[in-house]
Amino acid sequence: MRESELSEVEKIIGYVFKNRSLLNQALTNESYVNEHGGTGNERLEFLGDGLLNFIVAESLYNSENSDEGVLSKERAEIVSRSPLSKAVDDMGLMRYYLLGKGAEKNLQSISEKFKSNIFESVLGAIYLDGGMKSAKAFVKFKLLDKRYRAARDYKSELKERAEANGIGYSFKTEPSERGFSSVLSVCGKEFYGSGRKKIDAEQQAAKNALDSRAI
Repeated sequence: MRESELSEVEKIIGYVFKNRSLLNQALTNESYVNEHGGTGNERLEFLGDGLLNFIVAESLYNSENSDEGVLSKERAEIVSRSPLSKAVDDMGLMRYYLLGKGAEKNLQSISEKFKSNIFESVLGAIYLDGGMKSAKAFVKFKLLDKRYRAARDYKSELKERAEANGIGYSFKTEPSERGFSSVLSVCGKEFYGSGRKKIDAEQQAAKNALDSRAI
C-alpha cells in the first residue's frame, strides 16, 4: 500500500503508527498474499479478537452494575459481526483493503464476518504498535461510543430467567395519554414502564425488573 494511503487510514482510525508495516499487514488479505507475497492479517485478527473481548468486558464492568449474565449478553452484542462490520463500513476501510484478484470480483458479496475480521486485525496492529492504551482508545471511539449494538430484548431475558428459576410473572398494560403504561408483577414486586407502543412499555418494565435484580 502506498504511504499516502496509509496516512489516510491513520487519519480515519485516529492512530499514527510508528511501524506502518503493521497497518499494511492488518489490511492485507491472504488472497493478496497468495498472489503477491508478504504477510496477511490472520494472526493480527486472532490477537485483536482476544483484545476486543477483554476491552469491551472491562468497559462494561466499569460502567454497569449488572450481573454476569447481563454483562455477557451485552458484550456478545457489542463484539458481534454486525456492529464490527458497521464500524468498518463507516470508516471506509474496505477501500484500502488488499485483496487478490479473485476475491475482488466478489467484493459486493463480502460478508459481515469478513469485515468484522478487519476491525479485529486493525485493533491487533494498534496494540502491537502502541500498547493497550491506544487499543482501548480505538475501541472506545470507533465502536463503543457509536453504540453499534443490537437492541436488547428485555422481555425475552426476563422470560429466560423466570423459566430457569421457576418464577411466575405477569404484565398489565393499558393505554395512557402518551401511549401505554405497563405494570410487571414478579417476585411480589411491581415494576413500571411506559412508551409510545405497548411493547416499548413492557420492555421498559422488564428492564427495570432486571436492573433491580429482583429476579
